[in-house]
Amino acid sequence: MTRRSWLGELLYPLVTPAVVIPLLVSWVLFAVALAFGFFGLLLLVVTLVPFTRYLMALLRARAHNREAPVFDAELMSMAGNSYQLFPLVTIFLLLAALSWLQPQVNETVILLLIVAACYLFPASLAVLSLTRSPMQSWNPAAIFRLVRELGNDYVIAVLLLSAVGFGSYFLSGSGLPSFVTLLSEIYFAFLVYSMTGAITGDKEIAAEVDIPEPVEISHEEAGERVVKARENVATHAYGFASRGNREGALRHIQQHIAGEDYPGDAWPWFFRKMLTWDNQDHALFFAQIYLGKLLAADEDALALKLISECLHVNPQFRPAMNDRDAVSALVEKHQRSDLKEQLR
Repeated sequence: MTRRSWLGELLYPLVTPAVVIPLLVSWVLFAVALAFGFFGLLLLVVTLVPFTRYLMALLRARAHNREAPVFDAELMSMAGNSYQLFPLVTIFLLLAALSWLQPQVNETVILLLIVAACYLFPASLAVLSLTRSPMQSWNPAAIFRLVRELGNDYVIAVLLLSAVGFGSYFLSGSGLPSFVTLLSEIYFAFLVYSMTGAITGDKEIAAEVDIPEPVEISHEEAGERVVKARENVATHAYGFASRGNREGALRHIQQHIAGEDYPGDAWPWFFRKMLTWDNQDHALFFAQIYLGKLLAADEDALALKLISECLHVNPQFRPAMNDRDAVSALVEKHQRSDLKEQLR
């Protein structure tokens, strides 16, 4: 990165509309929560969840060289992408470890541990973002491998972040109002995630090790996949039927329909597909099975339509023996004298 690029990174959270809005909203919410002390604890927790999840979403977007994400309602949920909240666990354990060690070791050791933690924490965040694995974000080998790949950019980023962090720490003890110093602390948090994502994206490391996001297919694509699968099944069934194995063909089709997510339109689709075969009798035997299901589901209109189609294909068509009484009652119910005459 050039000097100008580093300056742009320092200003990024303050000049990017998609980022500055959640930054300011977080500032206001945290300020209100802290102002109410114990009673603001719930608001603090409620704010901390979307705050942390947004920061991880920001890091991930920048690591993929995408535009900064806008804040949405999904970030409020505890479910889904739970790895985004794992930095809270890491920070809590680091603070707990330092608190436990402080009375047992001298200040120099504590200072070295703080420096080491500050140096490695951004890399841990980057590994978490790329792998979405909390355990990998604690894996020393993965962390040091990433630091090595980022090279000098990582060192410069850590130095800049340290300078900003010390500046924020200095402001907190300068006597300025707490809500002012809080803004500097929130800006620092946004900067850590944003800059870490930026240097990761600059090296295009995500393309090498990242687990891609699941791609949602459109309704049209899903429909095309269903039709393609049915075409393959119909082809196999035709092979059975053409060799004299009608039962095998019908069984093969029914097994596929039973496994479909939305099998409702599969029955008429296969019926019409089978009507294109050399021997249409196979479709009529399939129609007997389909008709039984329509009768059981009280789908009167569809059942009558299917009977009409079958009689049009072959006037000798008759329902299965165990459905004939139900068909007679259906025809009488709807006063279809035309069908009654044909089915005699």
